[in-house]
Amino acid sequence: MDKKLLRIINSLDDGILLVNKKRDVTFENDSARKIFKSSLLGINIEKAIPSSRMKKALDDIFEKKEAEDFRLVIYKQYIGNDAYLHGKGRELNYNIHLVRNSSNETLVMLRNVTKEERLAMVRQDFISNASHELKTPLTAIVGFSETISEEKLSEEEMKYFAKIIHKNSTHMEHILSDLLLLTSLDRSEVLPTMEKTDIRKIISEVISYTLYKAQSKNITIEMQSDQLEVLCNSSLIVQALINLVVNAINYSNENSKVEIVTWKKDANVYISVRDQGCGIAHEDQVRIFERFYRVDKARSRASGGTGLGLAIVRHIAILHGGTITVESELGKGAVFTLRLPLK
Repeated sequence: MDKKLLRIINSLDDGILLVNKKRDVTFENDSARKIFKSSLLGINIEKAIPSSRMKKALDDIFEKKEAEDFRLVIYKQYIGNDAYLHGKGRELNYNIHLVRNSSNETLVMLRNVTKEERLAMVRQDFISNASHELKTPLTAIVGFSETISEEKLSEEEMKYFAKIIHKNSTHMEHILSDLLLLTSLDRSEVLPTMEKTDIRKIISEVISYTLYKAQSKNITIEMQSDQLEVLCNSSLIVQALINLVVNAINYSNENSKVEIVTWKKDANVYISVRDQGCGIAHEDQVRIFERFYRVDKARSRASGGTGLGLAIVRHIAILHGGTITVESELGKGAVFTLRLPLK
């Protein structure tokens, strides 16, 4: 094969395999080796990819000489359903395209479509979750408003139903406000106004906003912070930290404490929010920054959470060129750490 053509093929992100009539692999590019974690040269492709769909596609293309396409899921050495079982969200989705060449060999192309698949799933989940989150309070509002308009109720009953309607209306308003904020952060093409701000001033403001909620559970909020200035949009950072502190309070037991600690390392400022609550399972930690994802649905809804708080924190961190991470064990609380570049 021409060296220039070989360099081009090896530079492709798609995996390329060439299979002869015996179904042995006679050529592979660098991407194919990366996909399968080893070389497949000289190996029967049906053994390398033990999939009934692959066998059928090869049978069809050798018989009909027509191009074949199908999807394949791979995780390490696992294929298909085993990949779903062992991958648990880390499996990769490939679009497989087979075509015969003039030498009666079959060209097998593997395109990684994992990102596209997950984006499509996220969109579907978002629509489904948003509809569900809005339908729950809306059902209560419609039901109790009908009762008020159709039934003869005492003044005490009227006030009770009105409170329920107000509570659910407020919850819907919070969901819509968070959705609008997320949309604004998503579409922001211009960075928000940044200015040097003392991190202690930001944390003091966060504590003043969340103190009432902490006091309702007899939770103390402690701050450990040196005088550090960070270039940021202070209102957005306050919003992010309020979300973290409110979450910490919601998932903590009464008579415990929430700690806010800041420190400087290299060219970054770190702000951690630590609680003494129930903790977060490892399998949930990789998903908690998704919109509407809830670790404990019952507790979150009871506390008035919208399921969007951590997604907002993540977006605010990204806008500042920073990150948000979590460390936790079940029964041992959680630590969320926001990293912000100093400049």
